[in-house]
Amino acid sequence: MLPIVLLAFSLLTLTVLTSQTNALDFSCATFHAFLTEPELTAKFGPENVTTGPVFGADDGPTDGTILFANRDDAKVEIAWNDPETKQNPLWIKVRGERSRWRTPNGVSLGDDLLTIERRNGWPFRLAGFGSEGHGTLQDWGVGRLGNTPNCDIKVSFQPRANTTDISLLRQVTSLPHVSSGHPAMQKINPKVVELWIRHRIPQSPANPDDAILDVLVWGIHMTVDPERCPDDLRAALQQYLRQMKPICQ
Repeated sequence: MLPIVLLAFSLLTLTVLTSQTNALDFSCATFHAFLTEPELTAKFGPENVTTGPVFGADDGPTDGTILFANRDDAKVEIAWNDPETKQNPLWIKVRGERSRWRTPNGVSLGDDLLTIERRNGWPFRLAGFGSEGHGTLQDWGVGRLGNTPNCDIKVSFQPRANTTDISLLRQVTSLPHVSSGHPAMQKINPKVVELWIRHRIPQSPANPDDAILDVLVWGIHMTVDPERCPDDLRAALQQYLRQMKPICQ
């Protein structure tokens, strides 16, 4: 009996580890403000990076980049601030029923409101479904999921297709914001249908010291011009960039 129990435990552990291994990181580390399409190609492989139409919230299609276009569980759409050179993303979006992409605080497509509220340890706020925000998370309140500094990841909820109680929907449809703890919202229990990151147009720091600090904190993808530095610092910075480049590729 004991070997069977141990085998079952081993299989369960393997399943959990496999699930964790297959998760993909949807964050500002993976999709930073200075990202380029060649960087995506180097990271994910040319067979998984294609050019095609991508769709924003209210606008029509625009030429962008699609990761894993033929894989529903991994597809990502990217629109660029500079569409010609395909650099500096305007937004990065994942949408659908399920996805391997997961935010740093563990949220993914298909997660329901009640489950996320339990993880957060506190009610959070989202826009009403018929308001301008269309069910988008507004803030985590004092919960523990609001721990992604320097990265604004949007989470959009929508009622399930089988939600038929119109009286419940009316209570939370037109509100500019509503608590996840609202009785009607608890009963509707909407699920996550979209994750997205929107970057401002990146600007190179005017102060060289700030630019160097950005590189040290966020990585060598941040813009820095060694020629603007004093001679001794310039040499050290150039050496650092040369040494780090093979590691980050």
